[in-house]
Amino acid sequence: MNISAGRRSINYPDVTSTSEFIAEVDKHAKSIDSVRNTYKTPPSVIYRNTFSACRYACLRGYAARESFKTFNFSGVNIDAIDVLAGSMHVKIQGRQFPLLFCGNTLLMHTIFRGMDQATLDLAYNNSAAVPDAAQIMDAYIQRSQDAYVQYPCHRDISYGNRARQRFDWFAAPQGSGVATVVFLHGGYWQSRSKEDFAFIVAGPLALGFNVVLAEYTLAPEAKMTGIVAEIGQLLHFLESHGEFGGSPSGTLPQGRKLVLAGHSAGGQLAAHFRNHRAVSGVLAISGLFDLEPIRLSNLNDKLRLSPSEVAAFSPCHHIAAGVPTQVIVGAAERPELIRQSEDYARDVREMGEAIELHLLAGHNHFSILEELAAPSGALAQALQVLAV
Repeated sequence: MNISAGRRSINYPDVTSTSEFIAEVDKHAKSIDSVRNTYKTPPSVIYRNTFSACRYACLRGYAARESFKTFNFSGVNIDAIDVLAGSMHVKIQGRQFPLLFCGNTLLMHTIFRGMDQATLDLAYNNSAAVPDAAQIMDAYIQRSQDAYVQYPCHRDISYGNRARQRFDWFAAPQGSGVATVVFLHGGYWQSRSKEDFAFIVAGPLALGFNVVLAEYTLAPEAKMTGIVAEIGQLLHFLESHGEFGGSPSGTLPQGRKLVLAGHSAGGQLAAHFRNHRAVSGVLAISGLFDLEPIRLSNLNDKLRLSPSEVAAFSPCHHIAAGVPTQVIVGAAERPELIRQSEDYARDVREMGEAIELHLLAGHNHFSILEELAAPSGALAQALQVLAV
């Protein structure tokens, strides 16, 4: 039997049992790891079970199903493998994903930048990358509850007719705010709420900013087209109401600044509006600027992104004249998120636009928000640069 991936190939004798086959694979662990690293796919034992299922079908020439106790590697569960008429599917976390199978050769089916389905899903699973992500978010929620008590706030102001079309307004102390920061929370457009992130207001308020914590309708109730439209509706509301720094004419008074900041999914929304007339600066934190890998991943189960929405709402596809922008990402984040920030910042810069990219050492996808909650933090200081 010959197993190949890319230019690498491994040969095995015609062993007669799965246990013998796995033992033979163990002898070639280094080679298997090389194949795994070439394709950046899950650990080698996943290959072992995949290979044994292929071998079973190859030697007998008929359909086969191999089910086994669930293996868990870095958050990926492998449940079963099906081989039928030269077609093979692997069942991972209850979902079927295709693999390429031709004769005695197995090729992992890659769908984005050399990644197969399981690897792509994992590449955008930020919680799996941070062991204490749940504890961090629990602490943020508690601090956010405290922030609503500590700082005067006008809560749940409606900017539209839908239930989640609302925002919280934190006025700068002593009315000093000539600049307003609008914060768009993350959650892959399908989870979380503004109430989870109120703790971040401490930094901007201390620097003299008004703060808007924005909410929007989530998937699956809303698709991306509707979510983006809601942020546009919010900006129109703010620029046309004097009590929030706007004016009845629909334009910000001279000298007033509005910085649009967003984290994760909110970073995509913020970058999308970098040429909006009400916006004077954009702060994209750990943002998503290319929606194609999201469409191809399990994150799309609820989001239901279409190819046309990817084209319309991926900031990387719409780089034009816009406001000064800061792109900031944690150096300890998923490589794909770092790549997205680096690629977007490079492309915007090549268009002659004002943009800065910063990687914050030691910060992951969640801890990076501490740099916004602290007045001296890198994100809070970036707001000041954008509000000049």
